Amino acid sequence: MLSKHIFTGLSLIMLLNACSKRDVNPGSPATIQAFNALNDGTNLLITFSNERPQVFRTLRILNNKTFAVTTGRFYLNSSSTPVQLFSRLDTLEKDGPVVKSDLEFEKGSIYSMFIYGSKTDAKYALHKDIIPPLGMQDSTTNIRFANFSEDQVVSVNLKGQPAGSFIQQIPQKSWSEFTGLSVNTVPKYEFEIRDHGTGDLIASWVADKVNDFSVNNGANQWYNKSNTAILVGKQGGTGTFLPRVIMMPHR
Repeated sequence: MLSKHIFTGLSLIMLLNACSKRDVNPGSPATIQAFNALNDGTNLLITFSNERPQVFRTLRILNNKTFAVTTGRFYLNSSSTPVQLFSRLDTLEKDGPVVKSDLEFEKGSIYSMFIYGSKTDAKYALHKDIIPPLGMQDSTTNIRFANFSEDQVVSVNLKGQPAGSFIQQIPQKSWSEFTGLSVNTVPKYEFEIRDHGTGDLIASWVADKVNDFSVNNGANQWYNKSNTAILVGKQGGTGTFLPRVIMMPHR
């Protein structure tokens, strides 16, 4: 009986280790997370079809410059898959989609879809993500930054550190690699995003309670998780151009 329990335990450990090293399952759907970074405040409706929707109110909403897993995460089986994005306020017969395209992807892989520009000139970038594997013995969080601001190349530093010391340079409409940070004893990380050319502060962002398991029944949004911090807006801007950082979780 004891040997049976030992075998079961070893099998479970092997399974967990295998899962931690392999996020991609070629037999499963692709996971695509869509983020609406349009600079004019336009909220979007999304459909994975070439046909014009008969009823728009049943479509998922991609609210501007925010992210929710329930509305922004999709599982797609067939590449290529058509996609159409409509302005939520422009759904009359005369109104066409702001984006109409076909998504090409690999089944079992993970993607980020960043929609940017304006309602009259919308574009998107589809990026295949390499999510850091689960580390069963590591108390870490993985963070990357994406720059979908309007007018500047940026750098990132931890508060109190030199400009660009965390990420030296992120061009417009691009993103960094994931960086692992300890969540053992550090309660929070405070980041400063700066204009790469001048060093002027654009926005601050705090990854808070990274080692706090006392809320949400012990759930923690940082421990052994991967998140993207997305910069939107414009340096010195207000309203829809107010510079700020939105977090998009990946696991």
